[in-house]
Amino acid sequence: MVNYLFSHKKNEFNQGNKLATSCEEAVVVLEKHPSVSPARWEHEKPSDDTLSQNEVCLTADLIVQLVEYVIKNSCKFAKQIFRITRGFPTGSNFSPEAANIYLLYYELTYAHRRLKVWSTLSKGEKLAITHWKRYIDDVFTPLHDKFSVESILYKSESKDGIFPEELIDKGIIIKKPLDLNIEKGIEVNYLDVTVKADKRANNLAYRVYDKREHLEIGGDNTIKSAQLPRRRKQAV
Repeated sequence: MVNYLFSHKKNEFNQGNKLATSCEEAVVVLEKHPSVSPARWEHEKPSDDTLSQNEVCLTADLIVQLVEYVIKNSCKFAKQIFRITRGFPTGSNFSPEAANIYLLYYELTYAHRRLKVWSTLSKGEKLAITHWKRYIDDVFTPLHDKFSVESILYKSESKDGIFPEELIDKGIIIKKPLDLNIEKGIEVNYLDVTVKADKRANNLAYRVYDKREHLEIGGDNTIKSAQLPRRRKQAV
């Protein structure tokens, strides 16, 4: 996915920008932690004297190396050190980003494939593709009355879809590794809001959804066993 994004950006530079020389390798420049400034794309690696002391330059290869370091490393939990053998450690700053990038690859390549045959798609599929929203593993999309979102979830040899129907991990075939629990209705809960479809007004309305109202453990809405500060336990 990293190489895919960098290659796409390189092509965008070459097609859209009037450069004296063609873009050989797109790079990302960002400020060191802590920073709230967004990263930026550059059409070539800046020289050291043009970078500020608080900036670093990342190539696709370097990002892949950093990802591999996180995957193959260890994590500490409950005063014990664990070797990571599959996936990313929960609580790592990188873990949510890794999940987003991994799933984005499937969503993006599916959208590109369907754009090539856009005129042949049903109204329901067009609506789902253009309004598909996801935050890590929570997905939201409005649905047409006669459209089933299950019809586009999985890709197989016989039909197109977003996510792979199976993955192979260390020789083991995993069926529907990205299985979704689907909740449908005029009103659904998504993250910290309740979204409601208003057919008469042809729009979506929302209100704040507090998960604590529907979660009770031992008479207390606080998750006491979680390795989190008290304020964050309240929000889990």
